[in-house]
This record gives sequence, C-alpha cells and structure tokens, in this order.
Amino acid sequence: MNSLLSLFTVSYEKSIMRKILFIFFCLCFFSLKSQATHIVGGEVRLIYLGTNDNYRIILNLYFDNINGSPTAVGQTLNVGIYSKTTRNRIEFFNLRQLSQLEVPYSSDACQTGTLSTKIIVYSVDVQLNPALYSDAGDYLMVWERCCRNNVITNIILPGAASNAFYAEFPAIRRAGQPFRNTSPDLGTPPSDYLCLNQTSSIKFGGTDPDGDVLVYSLVTPYNGTAPQTNPTPFESPTPPPNYPVTIPNIEWQSGFNATNAITSNSGQPLSINATTGQLSVNPNLIGLFVFSVKCEEFRNGAKIGEIKRDYQFLVRNCPINFPPILSVDTPQGNIYDPNVKMIMDLEKKDTTCFKLTIRDTPGDVISQIKIIPVSFGITSADYTISATRLPIDGSGVVVAYICWNTCKISRTLAETFIFDIKIFDGGCPVVGTDTKRITLFVNPKERILPLISVVGSTPNFDPITREANVNLSDSLRIDIEAKDIQNRLITLSAVGIGIDFTQYNASFTPKTGKGILRSSFRLTTSCDDLKAGEQTSIKIKFKVSQQEGCSPFADSLIVNIKIKDGEPNFADFVPYNAFTPNGDAKNAYYTLDNLPKESCIYNFRTFVVYNRWGKEVYQTTNKDFKWEAKNLPSGLYYYYLDYNQKKYKGYITVLY
Repeated sequence: MNSLLSLFTVSYEKSIMRKILFIFFCLCFFSLKSQATHIVGGEVRLIYLGTNDNYRIILNLYFDNINGSPTAVGQTLNVGIYSKTTRNRIEFFNLRQLSQLEVPYSSDACQTGTLSTKIIVYSVDVQLNPALYSDAGDYLMVWERCCRNNVITNIILPGAASNAFYAEFPAIRRAGQPFRNTSPDLGTPPSDYLCLNQTSSIKFGGTDPDGDVLVYSLVTPYNGTAPQTNPTPFESPTPPPNYPVTIPNIEWQSGFNATNAITSNSGQPLSINATTGQLSVNPNLIGLFVFSVKCEEFRNGAKIGEIKRDYQFLVRNCPINFPPILSVDTPQGNIYDPNVKMIMDLEKKDTTCFKLTIRDTPGDVISQIKIIPVSFGITSADYTISATRLPIDGSGVVVAYICWNTCKISRTLAETFIFDIKIFDGGCPVVGTDTKRITLFVNPKERILPLISVVGSTPNFDPITREANVNLSDSLRIDIEAKDIQNRLITLSAVGIGIDFTQYNASFTPKTGKGILRSSFRLTTSCDDLKAGEQTSIKIKFKVSQQEGCSPFADSLIVNIKIKDGEPNFADFVPYNAFTPNGDAKNAYYTLDNLPKESCIYNFRTFVVYNRWGKEVYQTTNKDFKWEAKNLPSGLYYYYLDYNQKKYKGYITVLY
C-alpha cells in the first residue's frame, strides 16, 4: 500500500511538473514573440564632415515589412563608443530617426508578397573631443537590439537572437596630428530574393570616401551581450559602461557556419570576393538565411577600421529563366558578322534602319533594349529604337528596329561608331540578357549642310529646352559648336533677337574656318541691368553659314535667357549667438559665414556691436568680417545687422 501510494505521489508530481514546464514554455514562447522586432540587419558608420573634429554617426536599420511590428521602431536610439584597449565606454550619443525608405527591387515585376524590406536611417552630428579619442588602440561603436526574424533557417532560436551593429574607427589624433577617416559606404543592399539551385551574383561591395583599400569577408553575426534566452535590447538612456572583449555570436544550425551560411549542392555556398565585395551563391535549400559581411579598411598597408553589415536573403523555388538570344541584320538585310564593320551607305540610298531579331521563352517579355556607347561621341539623339518593351508571343520571336540619324556620319574612311546593343528580359530575380557589339560606318550623301549644337554650359542652362534662368550677379556660359563634315569654310556667329545683347555685359566671339568651330556665349549680369525685383527675357540666335558653294545659311538655334533678381533664403539664416576667444583656437572670432545670398533688394550693408550700456564697440561694412572682441571683457553684447531691407537685432555672448 505504501509503495502504491509512493508510486502515485511520484506520478502525480511528474504530471504537475510537466504542466508547469508546459506553461513555462508557452510563457517563454509568447514572451519571445512579443519581443521580436524582425530586424533584417544593418550597420553603423562614422563620417568625417570636413571641418575641425566634426563627425556624423549614421545607423542604417533594415526592417522586415512583412513580419515586423511597426511599434518596434523607435524614434531615437543610443550608440555607445568604447575604447578597444580597455573596453570602457568613452561616451554615447542619441541618434534620431531621419527617414524610412523601401529597399528597391532590381525590377518591380520581381516583387513578392513574402519579401519587403525598408531601410530606417538614424543620425546625429557630433564634435569628438581629441583628448578622448587619441588612443593608439583605437575605438569601437556599437548598438544592440533584439530581435531577428523567428523564421530564419540557419541559426538556432532566431526569434531570441539579438543584433549587434558594430564598427571600429581609428583615433582622430595620431602622433599629435589630426587623422581623418570616414567609414566605408556599402550602399543600399539588394532586396531581391534568390532562386533554388540557380547561381546568383549580388553586388554587396561599397566605396571608401578616403580612397582606402577595402577587404571583405564573411563572418558569424554577433548576438550581442544579452543572453540568448532573454535578448533584452539596451535601449536605456545609457549604454553599458563596459563592452566585452569576446562578443557573443549567434548559434548556427548544424551544417551552417560563417562561410557556409547558405549551403549549396554545386560547391558554391554563399561566398564573397575579398576585393570587390561581390557575393556569389547557388543555394540548395529554401528558406530565410542570415549572414554577416565584414569590411575592413587599410591605409598604407595598415588596418585602420572596419564595419559589419548583417543581412538576410530569402531563397525561393523559381522557374528557370532562359536568357534571350539576339541577332542583328545589316541595312542590306544580311546577318551581321561582328568581325566585319556594318556599312550604311547613304549615297547609295541604303535604309537607315537595321533589324533586331530576339528569341526568348513564349510568355516572357523583353523589358528593355539599350544602346551602350563604346566609342566617343554617341548620344541618344543619334538613333531611334522602334520599341523598348516587347512581349514574347507563342512563336518565341519578336522583332525591333534601330534607325540611325543620318546627321551622324563618318567624316573619314577610318571613322566608325562602336556601340553595344543589350537586351533584357523579365526574368526574376535574375534578369536574362544578351549583347551584340556593332561597328558602324556611315557613308554620307553627296551634299550635307553644316550643323550647330550646344556642347556645354553652366548648370543654369537647360540644353533640352534651350532656356537659361540667370539671377542677377550670376554668370552664364553656353558653348556652341558648328561643324561641316565635308570640311568646307563656315562661319559661326550670334545675334540678339530685337536687342543688343552686349548691353547685358554679354559677349560672343564669331569664328570662321573649316571642319569644327567652337565659341562660347558669356553673360554676367549686375544690378545695373534691371531695377531691383524686376526680370526680363532675351533671345539669342546662333547660326552657322557656309561660305562656299550652296546657300549661305545652313543651320541655327535660338536660346531664351531669363534674367531676374535673386531670392535670398532667409528662412535658414540664424545668426550665431556666442564665441570663445580664449586662445584655444576654437571659435576664436565671431563671423557670419552663413549669410543669405545677396540680391539687388537684399544685401549686406553694415554690422555693429554694442556693449550692455549701448556703446558701440565694433562696426564693419565687410560681410566677411571677423570680430575677435580684442581687449573686451566676457559678457553679453548686442548686435545690429543691416541687410538693406532686412534688419536683424540680437545678442552675442563672449566667453573666455
């Protein structure tokens, strides 16, 4: 009886324990589920802003739109900076959310309802104190946060795994001298998915603004300092005072590791080119796979920093995309041989078009036909493509035409035009392509008129609309080219339509000669040309005339120039209110280097400073002034800024 009672008691206790464990497991599961924020990955960078010790901290957070909870995205976050030597926190900075943008697909047609990623950008501008950042052992930046996608295939307990965005940067002073560095820019990552048993090559490399050498490798993603079973993000106002030398990693599922994060049957698991950052993979499993790329930067052979980007790829079972096949006919109707130049003889009245025959899978689409110049001087004005988007019908064949502009001719027997014809189909996510290189000789007609064109200008001129918008005191330059491909004598000239353009301080030097002539129209306006606040419009006609043989007038073009008073931007102008002429070479003088651009109505007249008793202590009419407050005590001073019809009054604090 006692033994039966004991057995019953043990059995009852085991039953109760199983229920308790079950409840505990459920609580843990729902706790982890509520914590999950579904972070795809991200990276943190330090950017030098070009002056003194001013830097920008940028944190890019890649967020899963499909599985992620919008409530998990905060408006601010804290990034800690630590000594690599002591692992002690130097300081931390609060970053504010700047933007949320969708990570683009290479093709809109490739979008899928199971994959959508946004990039959330956080930033802050800071001034780093050289006294804190001159350790030869260098520094690291870090921000931690849970949670990763709980459907990730290649790591253990993904929904409970944290992220650690990590970067290293050098001291900003070395041997007492400024040492400037900006972290590498890896650009926007791709949002496309991968296809099962199909090879993909993905651009994942970046650039370095300082010209440092970048070296890429695949590494195990960090899990951060939080325990894996309770991935608490450190979103508190203050990051931890210390950071461990050995940072916990995520735990790979069996068969996966840093260099086998996406496995393959073809011997091509996820790998990276150490020099270019190009990723290659032929996946053999469907799922969602996380990985981490380390980008190290070297200057003069020595490593000076690194950043890590965590990211993930979705692998789907996709239909195989067979690339299109392109063949090209000559204007005479023959199959083009790429080893022989194509001849278009306009004197023999050859057709100016050549046929493209494209073969592809029925039901597919040719999404683009593109001309890529190889030799110099080929532009989109030199040809016309009959269609750039073509559906492939049941025959599997579609035809398009490229027609050449007869003004673009070979001026000598040796001159040819070399370009690639590249076609793209609608394959997802890897677009199929084919390319044919064309070498074209265009024999002109017997008699061709000279031509005139705009070949360069200042940014305030639009060569398409042939219209310029010039603010008073700005400059305008329009470069005109005239050419006669038959090498006859021509004259290039300009005339104002209804006006003498020289009254606007404009000039154009006529040219006479053979072949190609170039001259530039130049205009620099001033407030003497117009009354303040007014505007006017003038038209200039440029023309090229033949001096031999046929009609003296051959070609011309007209440009319209609008001249108006400038519109200063006062909204962004706030005068500074303090400086510290204390001998430390920082903020040593007061200046207004952020003044609005002047116009005929608004312009700098005078700047006056008074002490607290109203006595004038400084006055200048030079807008580039530097007031040093010499022999004046600390305290509050008052200024008066006369910007003609705009006045400013305020105070300046002088601190020693």
